[in-house]
Amino acid sequence: MPFTPFDPTSFRARAGIEFQNDFMARLSDEFPGVEFEMVWDHFKSRDESLTNRELAKLEKEHGDITYVVDGERHFIECCFVLGKKQSRLCEMKRRKFVGENKW
Repeated sequence: MPFTPFDPTSFRARAGIEFQNDFMARLSDEFPGVEFEMVWDHFKSRDESLTNRELAKLEKEHGDITYVVDGERHFIECCFVLGKKQSRLCEMKRRKFVGENKW
């Protein structure tokens, strides 16, 4: 699958990020002892030299939200579809997002 550039100023990106932030806040409220963070922030804090393109690729592999429980890192993939039409986007993302500790 070719790389699609990420435009953080697009309506779709802003809506998706808002959805992720809301979901992460709900997770934090539900599990106060667990520290949740955005995947971009997690990888950027480990390597400040990562570009937006590299971070976008990492996000495609590792999802949107990450957290650690009992010393194991876990990843969550979020999917937000705009509009009222049906889309295969979430199903395609779900099928690709598989592996140990991925939800």
